[in-house]
Amino acid sequence: MDELRELLSKGGFRLTKWISNSRKVIDSIPTSERAGSVKDLLLDQLPIERALGVRWDVESDTFGFKISVKDRPPTRRGILSVVRSVYAPLGFAAPFTLQAKALLQDLCRKNLGWNDPISDEDLTRWRNWLDELPRLEDLKVDRCFEPTDFGEVASSQLHHFADASQHAYGAVTYLRCHQHYG
Repeated sequence: MDELRELLSKGGFRLTKWISNSRKVIDSIPTSERAGSVKDLLLDQLPIERALGVRWDVESDTFGFKISVKDRPPTRRGILSVVRSVYAPLGFAAPFTLQAKALLQDLCRKNLGWNDPISDEDLTRWRNWLDELPRLEDLKVDRCFEPTDFGEVASSQLHHFADASQHAYGAVTYLRCHQHYG
């Protein structure tokens, strides 16, 4: 942290609003430089922050979602509005949002206007997806890829896979770490 602050200060930049999942690190940061949610270290639990479009539970060091759905009509416009409200730039929710995006594609193929009513079959698909949407809040993804008791990393590799179908494409990258034994 000190090295980063020093390096950036050479370019005229000053980092502020620091937060960490380590109370020791937070304690080492001047109060004036801390994020507002951690100015007081007498907290029973570290806060939940927003980072990279998702919620970061600082205490558990996991990423997750907060879902708040506004009531929209079941039209292309309304469906798009709800689907776009699930902001997931890191792709954690992609397997789930794919279903709603496929529905939108189908509605476009049927040449429906933005405010046209959708068929009963499509309405059932939409309502089923909406019913499942709140469960996305149960998804928690560890921020750190390395287990806490892993030890020193001797080597690491990235393994990337991608595939596609008529309906969608997908990609995933795995981090493979080898422990240093000594």
